[in-house]
Amino acid sequence: PGRGVRPPARLPAAPSGAAPTAPATVHGVAPGGAPAPGGAPAGPEGFPAASAGAAGSTARFAGAPVAGPAGAYVIGPAGVPGTTVAGAHGTGAAAATGVPGVPEAFGAARVGEPGADRAGMQDGARAAVSGAAPAPDLPQGQGQGQGQGQGQGPAGVGYVRPAQLPADIADFSGRAAELAALAGVLSDPARTALAVAAVSGMGGIGKSALALRVAHHVKDAYPDGQLYADLRGTGSDPADPGTVLASLLGALGVPRREVPPSTEDRARLFRTVLDGRRLLLLLDDARDIAQVKPLLPGAAGCAVVVTSRARLGGLLSGRHVQLEEFTPAEALGLLRQIVGADRVDRGEEAAAALVEACARLPLAVRIVAARLAARPGWTVAHLVARLADERRRLTELRADDLAVASVFELGHRQLTGPQASVFRRLAPVSRPGIGLAAAAAALDLAE
Repeated sequence: PGRGVRPPARLPAAPSGAAPTAPATVHGVAPGGAPAPGGAPAGPEGFPAASAGAAGSTARFAGAPVAGPAGAYVIGPAGVPGTTVAGAHGTGAAAATGVPGVPEAFGAARVGEPGADRAGMQDGARAAVSGAAPAPDLPQGQGQGQGQGQGQGPAGVGYVRPAQLPADIADFSGRAAELAALAGVLSDPARTALAVAAVSGMGGIGKSALALRVAHHVKDAYPDGQLYADLRGTGSDPADPGTVLASLLGALGVPRREVPPSTEDRARLFRTVLDGRRLLLLLDDARDIAQVKPLLPGAAGCAVVVTSRARLGGLLSGRHVQLEEFTPAEALGLLRQIVGADRVDRGEEAAAALVEACARLPLAVRIVAARLAARPGWTVAHLVARLADERRRLTELRADDLAVASVFELGHRQLTGPQASVFRRLAPVSRPGIGLAAAAAALDLAE
């Protein structure tokens, strides 16, 4: 009522049948600029030029009673200093918005301070109602999602457009069919539910590389940004979903002190912040479905790419791709990308033998290619000879921080005691696979 700024949209509605609220009075000033009895002289547009405020005095802002110790501000018109009324700076019964019990917005200038414009005051008021910071100033076009204004989250959260995807792999090779399948589900404009693209397979098979490539391929379809989280599912210390949610919420502009304590409430807030937005989330190296579920947005406009050694059967929507080893052509293609086509083609037979010695495992092929690229004097045949001794092969398949042995060790740690025992007993007789009858005989068990 009266002049000033419209109240926040999230204020609770008046109870049905309630008595009409009297016109708002701001420290002795009635609507229209006329001083109320005992009020201070009216300033521009009917607002008082100044007022000392008295402890225990009462005012009304948009029909909501405001009371408390002196020192709070109410919203004035654009370019006009605010008016001091009852209520402390976010600590009394009312805050800058005039809503009882709502704390002042985190990091926001107090509403009504000299020089604050009307738009900034509105952001501050909305933020105080939602409990989040007002939206930061973003370059034009950023932070604009479906049905949302620039930098303004669905519940008043100061939305920050994240761009967290790691750099794409320049020498990515192969996986054309899988890339097309995953990109198709993530780019489907007719979908009515969250799009999920899941990639599973053994360690070193290229899950992360494929997920990263498809994420970069479709990211322009998600103008509200991209989030990334390494869930460390194959390690001894998998990421806690609640901790991951706190990090994701912070990346979206939610102040740390406004993040709820429980994982369930963090998940609800995460879904709320992303409602109505188009954002891409990459979850790498998930342990199981229980780790992933709390991290899923609810909005159909969002999409998730998730990688895991285990097949995540609990994901109810989207597309799942189970990766196998490279085809011979894909393995040689990666070798050419890194080493150079001329060098590989000069030793074509040796190159074919090299990728077979790597079992066409993408990680192993990348390692031998990196070793050849770092040693121009080596021929492809020389490296094939070094890999011929199977007892030394894992030692040879290492380059800088890449190592096949490390990947296998992580997988071995996840086996139970009996599973690890069976693995060790079958490994020497598997060339490269083994049938049921032969495995039963090797283990001295019935089929």
